[in-house]
Amino acid sequence: MPSESRQWRGTTGGGKFGQKFLFCFFRFFKVTVLYPVLVFVIPFYLLFAVKGRKAVYSYFHDILGYGKCKAFRATAKNYYVFGKVVLDKFAMQSGKTAQFHIHIENEDAFQSMLDNNKGFVIVSSHVGNFELAGHCLSQNKKPFYSVMFGAETEVMLQHREQSLQRTHINLIPIADDMSHLFAIKEALEKGGVVTILCDRLMGGNKKKKVDFLGKEAYFPLGTFILAAHTNSDMVCVFTMKEKKLNYTTYIFPLDVDEQEQSINKRAENMLKQYVKYLEEIVRKYPEQWFNYYDFWKI
Repeated sequence: MPSESRQWRGTTGGGKFGQKFLFCFFRFFKVTVLYPVLVFVIPFYLLFAVKGRKAVYSYFHDILGYGKCKAFRATAKNYYVFGKVVLDKFAMQSGKTAQFHIHIENEDAFQSMLDNNKGFVIVSSHVGNFELAGHCLSQNKKPFYSVMFGAETEVMLQHREQSLQRTHINLIPIADDMSHLFAIKEALEKGGVVTILCDRLMGGNKKKKVDFLGKEAYFPLGTFILAAHTNSDMVCVFTMKEKKLNYTTYIFPLDVDEQEQSINKRAENMLKQYVKYLEEIVRKYPEQWFNYYDFWKI
């Protein structure tokens, strides 16, 4: 895949040994036990993860308009919150989900979509803790399919699949040849629910330039075209970390212009709505934007 198509690796750090240790550790201990360790880990990333640090600093300084000192403090906090979210994911995939408390906004809208016969798409972004949303929205009315990037270690993939199985969610791995689009289309046509993150470009995916936080950026359009083509509804879901082990899940249904005959225009309209809601969430939780590359580079 060309380097310009993917500016991120899609893998979880720590190596196999570190990942196995965390999965084992969280079977016996609460996740907050390791939060203080991040104070010693984060400076390492701030010093040596130069590209990621510069991208996040630029996001705070150039995009959000923070002063230099405030942008640096926000960058450090971003890494610290991200570390907590990663630990939360390990704890969740270890099966210890009862320790998390999740408040859901606009849950009725989500339930009404489950009650009809149509399939629909849940779109989100690399903000907060999207994987935790699968647990708070688990149900038995429709089959769930989660579209995820598959370039992880065997340890991560195994625990991820086990975690998804506990909530009756099927995994659709993203493929370089885009064959996963056929699996998504089939799932939607059967009335299923497909969850996917829509803020990173992948090779071969159609894209659209949209104003985001006051500056234009490219977003993938393919998922929205597929939803329009299959006449599927779409809903934005963002699960954001609050204090301690509390999370808030925000649900925003997207309006579908059924009078619009052009599939591309309907898709672009839903994409713009998605970006609008994403911007609303990012402005409310600026330190929970977890894209460690130059997102606005065109």
